[in-house]
Amino acid sequence: MEKKNFKLIYISVFLLLIIVVLVFLFATSYRGLKGDVKKNSTNTLYGVVLETGKNYIKVKDTKSDDMYYLQYESDSISINDIVSIKYKDSMEKIEDVEIIVSEEDQVYVQDTKPTTTTSRVTSITSKSSSSKTTTKKIDDSEDIIVNQFKESYNLVNSSNESTIGEKVKEKFIDIVDFIFYGKEINGRTFESLTTSAKGKVIYYALLIDSKIDSKWPQYKETISGKYQDIKAKLIAKYLDLTTQACKSDEHACENFKKDFNLLKSSLKLTWDVIKKAFSYAYDKTSNKIIEWYEVFSGKV
Repeated sequence: MEKKNFKLIYISVFLLLIIVVLVFLFATSYRGLKGDVKKNSTNTLYGVVLETGKNYIKVKDTKSDDMYYLQYESDSISINDIVSIKYKDSMEKIEDVEIIVSEEDQVYVQDTKPTTTTSRVTSITSKSSSSKTTTKKIDDSEDIIVNQFKESYNLVNSSNESTIGEKVKEKFIDIVDFIFYGKEINGRTFESLTTSAKGKVIYYALLIDSKIDSKWPQYKETISGKYQDIKAKLIAKYLDLTTQACKSDEHACENFKKDFNLLKSSLKLTWDVIKKAFSYAYDKTSNKIIEWYEVFSGKV
């Protein structure tokens, strides 16, 4: 009798241990998020929708590749959408699911690592994104270049001519050639500048481009193809630099974000405009467009 009782106790303890282990593994796999979850505050997960049902969606975390079945009903969410999920404490307390990039926009997102091109003439992506970030204080020679761009903006802004003048044409072409095609200004190329100086140069270049479009909207139709779609190319380079700076230099990051907020307001930048510019991004992965979204929405 005692042996039988001992055997039952042994089996019970063994089964209990198995249950505890299984519960622990389940809780670890589906606890909501890996890492710190802020209590009583809104947390965010970014994911790709893998499956949709009547009352649920299956999402893959873009950072950890963890899978989540979430109770959420929406007719607008489709498979392959990249979404932002806001929740409190756990994934069971979902507050909102926002589509960042829809399935139709996926043409812009390519989940492959970028390759560096050696061509200065045809490249429109930021080679600096693959190199070491240089965010030290702008030196005197860079300050002169930044001021030249500021003066160019003042020239375009103050022009009252009904047709674009030769001086403005020259300034625009010089700006594009300097930023994208290796032209030197005062013995410096764009790629030789610090990240902070690059950001300021592109900031003024975007303002100049916007003023030209508003004052002489037909002008760009008269120039060669490499000067087309410059606004999108400048936005892509600026956001590539911003996300790069925000990973390594808090002060530079704040300056980039401050200037970007000014650009958002003055250029009336929408998320749709940003998504289209993403086709010119250096890194076209889903994680990169999420970084762009965080800058655009002020969450970074």
